[in-house]
Amino acid sequence: MPTQLPTAAHTDTCGAALGRALRGGIVVTLEGELGAGKTALVRAALRARGIAGAIKSPTYAIVESYPLDRGLSVHHMDFYRLEHPLAWQEAGLAECFGDDTAVFIEWPSKGYGLPVADVVVNIGIERDGTRVLHVASNSDGGKRLVDEWLTS
Repeated sequence: MPTQLPTAAHTDTCGAALGRALRGGIVVTLEGELGAGKTALVRAALRARGIAGAIKSPTYAIVESYPLDRGLSVHHMDFYRLEHPLAWQEAGLAECFGDDTAVFIEWPSKGYGLPVADVVVNIGIERDGTRVLHVASNSDGGKRLVDEWLTS
C-alpha cells in the first residue's frame, strides 16, 4: 500500500521509523527521480539512529559511511554519477556489504551485479508535489524490516 508523504516533515517521520527498524545484513535500494526525497529519507533514518552533524548526499563521493550503535555500520551509496555499471565494484564497494552493515543505494539501476535488495523503495512525485512511497520486500529480513518500519 502506498504511503503519502505530503510534506518534508512526513518524509522525516517516515525516515525516522525506518532508522529505528534498521538492522545489519540489509540492502535497501531507493528509486525515484531527482528531488524525490531519497536522500532526505536516509538522512532522517540516520538522525533517528543518533548521527548528528552534517549528513551529506553521496552523489559525488559515491559512498558515505556511518558507524552506529552495537557494531552496526550504514553505507549510503549513490550511483547517479557512475560512468559505467561496474564502477562500484572497481571502487571496492563490494566490501561494504555484510551482516554488520546496512546499505542504502540510490540509483541502483546504474550498478551491475549488486546484491539483491532486501527492500526496494520507490518515491514518486504527484502533480501537487506530494511524495508517494512504495515499498516492496524481497527477503525474509526485508519483510521483517518493512513490517516493523511501516507499522511503527
